[in-house]
Amino acid sequence: MPYLNNYRADPPLECADWHAATPLEAYDLNFAFDLPPPSRLETDGVRLEPVIPSLHAPQLYRLFSAYPDTLRYMPYGPFADFDSFLTFLEDRRRRSNCLMFVVYDLGLEFDQVQCAERETAEGARRLRPERIAGVVGLITTPDFRMAELGPLHLADPFQRTHVMTHSIWLLLDWIFASPVASGGDPGLGLRRAQWGAHASNLGSIEAAKRIGFELETVHAAWERPLKSQTKAGRVDLPEFVSSDPGWYEREREIGYGRHSAMLGMSWEDWYGRGEEGGAKERVWGMVRRGVVRRKASERYVLRREVSDRCIDGYNQWKREEK
Repeated sequence: MPYLNNYRADPPLECADWHAATPLEAYDLNFAFDLPPPSRLETDGVRLEPVIPSLHAPQLYRLFSAYPDTLRYMPYGPFADFDSFLTFLEDRRRRSNCLMFVVYDLGLEFDQVQCAERETAEGARRLRPERIAGVVGLITTPDFRMAELGPLHLADPFQRTHVMTHSIWLLLDWIFASPVASGGDPGLGLRRAQWGAHASNLGSIEAAKRIGFELETVHAAWERPLKSQTKAGRVDLPEFVSSDPGWYEREREIGYGRHSAMLGMSWEDWYGRGEEGGAKERVWGMVRRGVVRRKASERYVLRREVSDRCIDGYNQWKREEK
């Protein structure tokens, strides 16, 4: 008697302008946990807001197109066009264990002329598109009470500033805080946070260790596929696969490979054991150092005419890669 198995995988998403015009109030974030209150994920240096394509996708696409080198270690991208980027966001949204945030750099200062170019309302000044530095997010495993930090993706002008440290602080504090806190904003109450990095991305590995993550696996072989052929340190398919044409074509469609370093932090590491201070105290000390205010300039402000030229060059580069 044959066994019964009616499982059918969902077909790949069609590349389209997913939710390009869907307003915030109609966009379902589809996340497996309760969402944080608006003020929960903010310091004096950054503010994290859930990614809403109609509000954030155009600036994010311009930003990542203008600085394509920041994608070299990422498991996604580069994006052939805006619809490809929207499709990537929609794919993440449909996974209820994922939530992505846009990062606003509150450390940028704009002169009067720059302020006059946009609305003068306080909210508009604080969350103007030019402040967008990149994205951060979570990939959760609810049954295991853990979350991986990812993606962690800032454009070049915002790296080596306060932005990533403040963003990581907010994510970890939310991950490990009690979900039934009576004296403050509730968190997710998870037991473990994880940080995965390309095994060759020593900068990311060292950044995680400074935060307090422990290096648990130096070389997790074939940890995930990589679609793009342009990725740094990609792992080509092995000979026993390439010698089988049918198998090779199937694996090529799935993607090449990536070896990863895996780092972890438990809730005990965060809060400390007994009298021993934990990573929370250390990271909060980093955040309390303050924010170096920076004048918004062409280095930080991606003006539309500049970004459009970057996108044209980026698409030309993509065509040449093919």
